[in-house]
Amino acid sequence: MGESKKLKSFYEPITDKQKELIICLSKEYGENLTYQIIENLIDMPSIRMLSKGEASYIIDKLKYDEDSNVYSKWLRSDNQEYALMYHIEQIRNSAKIMKWSKEQLLQWLNDKFEIKEFSSFDRKKGYEAFKKMYGIHVHRLKGHRTS
Repeated sequence: MGESKKLKSFYEPITDKQKELIICLSKEYGENLTYQIIENLIDMPSIRMLSKGEASYIIDKLKYDEDSNVYSKWLRSDNQEYALMYHIEQIRNSAKIMKWSKEQLLQWLNDKFEIKEFSSFDRKKGYEAFKKMYGIHVHRLKGHRTS
């Protein structure tokens, strides 16, 4: 048997079609429910910050099964185009811990990395933003304030 490649999880941005479908479904099922489901999943109530896999989960949850807890990260063998899902998750988690709103997070990403939307992340920017966010988080834990 040959060597198996280790699969990595990548942040693949939500598609325009998925955004439209979630918006349509949210009108049918209620925007509050939709944003509550999104916030429970990614810690921020934002359709634009969802990954493609997360959007699929939200669509399935709204469309088919309210009790579904299936969540698959879209796996690929290796692709420099996409940020690692781990980095995106850590950026979002750090923002939540620091009590940043989605607007504050997007403003910080735009100011530091010229990222206007989560869909703009590539592997390099995802890693750089993760490192910078981690540094801010550690700095704050030591009792310093940084923006």
